[in-house]
Amino acid sequence: MESLKDIKGLVIIPDYSWMVFLSIILCIVGILGWFLWKMKSPQKVLTPKEEALVFLKTVSMEDAKECAYALSQWGALLVDDTNKAQFEALQEKLSYYKYRSYEAPLKVKEKVLWQQFLGMNDADI
Repeated sequence: MESLKDIKGLVIIPDYSWMVFLSIILCIVGILGWFLWKMKSPQKVLTPKEEALVFLKTVSMEDAKECAYALSQWGALLVDDTNKAQFEALQEKLSYYKYRSYEAPLKVKEKVLWQQFLGMNDADI
């Protein structure tokens, strides 16, 4: 036995499992708190005018027929005294595309009118 002097004694290994468990619990509590906060915070309800503006902004200008129908359906909600003439001019130009059998993009002048009409309404909301 005297020849086995190089064997060392037992080493104490620190136990960090309680820290891991505590961090998991804290993460779960944080996520649950965030979900509860999100559920209790009031959700903004869009007015019909805001909903119409959001819809008209998402319409693709590459399909003039879709723009014409979207304008006739949703554009009336955005009309007031300041943009009535522009709305009527835009509706008159886009009515040409309603009865076409093929899809065509808007012309440059019509795109400018479309963006100006939406820009005028964007300032109101």
